Amino acid sequence: GNRFLAHQQPAGARDTRGFHPGPPSLCLGFQYVELDCPTGAAPAIAAYYKHYFEAAVEVRQQGLPAQTAVILTGGTEHCTELRYAERADYACTPEAPYSLASYGIHLCVYMPDELLPLTMQRLADDGLLWDNPRFGSLDRSLGSSQFRCKDIVDVKARKRHEGPLPLVMEMEHEVRLASHDTSPFLAQEPYTVAGREPVPRLVVSEVSSFEKDWPAVRAEKNAATVGYMPSAMLVHDVDIDDVEYLRHDDKPFLATIFKPVGQGPFPVVLEVHGGCWCRGSREKSRPTNVALAQRGVIIVAIDFR
Repeated sequence: GNRFLAHQQPAGARDTRGFHPGPPSLCLGFQYVELDCPTGAAPAIAAYYKHYFEAAVEVRQQGLPAQTAVILTGGTEHCTELRYAERADYACTPEAPYSLASYGIHLCVYMPDELLPLTMQRLADDGLLWDNPRFGSLDRSLGSSQFRCKDIVDVKARKRHEGPLPLVMEMEHEVRLASHDTSPFLAQEPYTVAGREPVPRLVVSEVSSFEKDWPAVRAEKNAATVGYMPSAMLVHDVDIDDVEYLRHDDKPFLATIFKPVGQGPFPVVLEVHGGCWCRGSREKSRPTNVALAQRGVIIVAIDFR
């Protein structure tokens, strides 16, 4: 079962988005989520998240010989940590399909829109996308805004042998765009004071949708054998070059060209940044320009002041 640990924080840790007094602070709903993993698996798990998800990771020693793989979600500080702690008694016997197994755990991951296609392509290249048969209709309706994977593999083994990468452990990931309809990052009110929510109205409007024969719904989902596998988007590597395209007296004007690597032809977009003609630079939209180039569009971003 799950183990919940309550860590007492200093008295000054108050959330000023509500009515609590105290100085501003970075309060986390969860300081960390810790999952068990096999002994010796922590380095491979950390490498998996770094390679496929481009996550910041650490491997911490928690005793001899146990280690913990730490995935830093949202940066390198003031973030919730996803931890995989090695346990000598960890066991995951695949006596049934993962979607039906009693040990199955589900993680929902939100990623930046410009990064998700790259992660999806890398997993697809290694045959690691997964179609959970229990959620085929849901995944089909959401299309390429999310995907699933479950096999955590040893990516470093690629240098040692050919063929499928060795399985380290199973963990279902439902990976979604940050702009997904269910994304918490789209919420305009991230904190609501308890007691002020329109609870009665909410209950009245929602309760009818939950009046279902849930045992029958569960049995139907468990009987499904085929899920939905989204097609991975083609993601290009990107060459980025700065070139001088104009000069006034001794002042050079530069353009940054984001060019997809691969067989063209590619369409070209000239990006003139915003800023009321008095501020900003061609670097303003760099993440967006990289994402567009990954999808096969040449972007020319210019400075013009």
